[in-house]
Amino acid sequence: MNIFIGENRHLRKFFHQYAEHEAAIMNDLYERLPTLLTLHFPNINCKQEMLSI
Repeated sequence: MNIFIGENRHLRKFFHQYAEHEAAIMNDLYERLPTLLTLHFPNINCKQEMLSI
């Protein structure tokens, strides 16, 4: 599944303020998002691929 987070001023501001947590949050996102999408949106065909941001 490819994940793309475009330019988002709210995320930029958050990660600027909490830069030390950015890596942990992004890793958590990579791990949880495919499962959440599969559980809540079963019509989406999720494949495990390299996630890109």
